[in-house]
Amino acid sequence: MLYKNNKKEFSDELFKNPTAEYRAAPFWAWNTTLSKELLTEQIEYLKEMGFGGFHIHSRSGMSTEYLSDKFMTLVSACVEKAKKYFGDYINDEHLKFLNQDVCDPIKYDGDIDFIFHAAGSASAFAIKGNPVGIIKANTIGTINVLEFAREKKVEKVLVQFYGKEFDVEALKEAAKADYTAKTGKKTVTSVELYIKPEDNRAYYVIDKATGFITL
Repeated sequence: MLYKNNKKEFSDELFKNPTAEYRAAPFWAWNTTLSKELLTEQIEYLKEMGFGGFHIHSRSGMSTEYLSDKFMTLVSACVEKAKKYFGDYINDEHLKFLNQDVCDPIKYDGDIDFIFHAAGSASAFAIKGNPVGIIKANTIGTINVLEFAREKKVEKVLVQFYGKEFDVEALKEAAKADYTAKTGKKTVTSVELYIKPEDNRAYYVIDKATGFITL
């Protein structure tokens, strides 16, 4: 179940015809040249396939400039289309949409249980047209997400790189275990991670000692 605090009473009818929060919501990869007609048509396909929503995910090969006015206009068009097809989410008391630039500090007064961080772009087209914007979104954006997670004391943060998901806390624990095994020290005061999927490694700095673990 997507929302652990959902109080909707389970029934045979709900099992046979589940509402949006009980259905899958896939990562929807955006690449090549985007158009309103193509994207809204794909939303119709997602609805026909039985999904309960989607997560927009910019991918390598997207020629429409990332975070440009055109890009954001297309996002708004998809949101309006999604409201029509996935209305169960809109009215759910456990879900709130925050529309903001990930490069700005994230502000939200409610409680947060989990964070799935996939905001970023590795598109060669986007980097060529807006390198500073891409770097800011991928670095400052991630820092803002992690600071927000720390502030809200979330249970878990899942970060996605290269189409793979990584549990940050699990990686930290694995790094600590590797550090202890190599140094014999069990007390850790600071942990820094650098995840590098292309190397299939996560490099760490623990109390000024360096090392890596395999992803």
